[in-house]
Amino acid sequence: MYYGTLKSEVDKLIKNHNIIFDVDVIGAVSLKKYFLDKALTIFINPPTIEELEKRLIERGLNSKDDLKERIKKAKKEIEMKSTFDYSITNDDLNRAKSEIIEIVKGFLNK
Repeated sequence: MYYGTLKSEVDKLIKNHNIIFDVDVIGAVSLKKYFLDKALTIFINPPTIEELEKRLIERGLNSKDDLKERIKKAKKEIEMKSTFDYSITNDDLNRAKSEIIEIVKGFLNK
């Protein structure tokens, strides 16, 4: 299964708008490669893998097999966080949101 956003559509929108993508690590790396310094990447890090697993279990949306795959993928993605412009840890939701807002404001005002 393939999905995504057409570059031509993004190119049209980016002339007059700021665009936010919620993508996995591979998607973020691709977007950064395409847009270079016009893109800002922020990796949102869980406090710990154990906390991430607890949060996923509490949501109750994943089977045990899906949960194992999500955790496995998360571990690989965490190893790639150094490729992002910023990495924040989501151990306090309000603080994490404030950090993201400040990072984005700084990027937009440069």
